[in-house]
Amino acid sequence: MISAMVASSELKDYLKRVDEKNGDEENMCLAITELIQDGRKEGLAEGEKLFADLVVRLEADGRSKDISKCATDQQFREQMFIMYGLK
Repeated sequence: MISAMVASSELKDYLKRVDEKNGDEENMCLAITELIQDGRKEGLAEGEKLFADLVVRLEADGRSKDISKCATDQQFREQMFIMYGLK
């Protein structure tokens, strides 16, 4: 019902798989949890790639010291993402 209301094809797919495994409608919570976990994994992978791209560009520009600063200073890191056209 929830997946129909929000028109989420991803949630519908998860629910179908969970229902096929367990045949139990109460496993919607499991499906939603899996969907959230997958989203977090995708977000983490995207963030790691973004940071790796920034590191490569900073290194190419001879800005090795700024790499460490990017790792510890979120505001500076965001500025560098924008400066290098990564965001």
